[in-house]
Amino acid sequence: MSPNPDEDRAVDSALIACWKAGDQAAATALVERHATALARFAASTGERERVDELVQDTFVRAFNAIDSFRDDAAFRTWLFTILKRLVLDRRRADRRQGGAVELEEGHAVQAYDALDALVADETAQRVRSEEHTSELQSLAYLVCRLLLEKKK
Repeated sequence: MSPNPDEDRAVDSALIACWKAGDQAAATALVERHATALARFAASTGERERVDELVQDTFVRAFNAIDSFRDDAAFRTWLFTILKRLVLDRRRADRRQGGAVELEEGHAVQAYDALDALVADETAQRVRSEEHTSELQSLAYLVCRLLLEKKK
């Protein structure tokens, strides 16, 4: 990056236009221009173990959404915004997973107690009752058909 922000914007804009036109080398040049700054920014957020992953995901998101980039903004600022959102999303996900408990084989209840037997019996009775109801409905249908045929 040069000390002149206008020059940096012009270079980034030209590289983005080339990448949109299909020049893969332009995408590589954009990564080379901004990856180090993004890595420093990611590390400064406390994400030292996931720096490479965050930088890579930032570029993936940026390149997938390149059409939404406004040329009046600095490309690097846009990349920092994407990285910041990724960090926040991952922290939220980590907090949600923090309450999860990993179960092992020994944690499972292995005894079959009286309550389990009661629930199993009630379920079996419901199934038999529904089967019986279904049989009665089928029988009633057949009787009605026979009566209707007799009347003809």
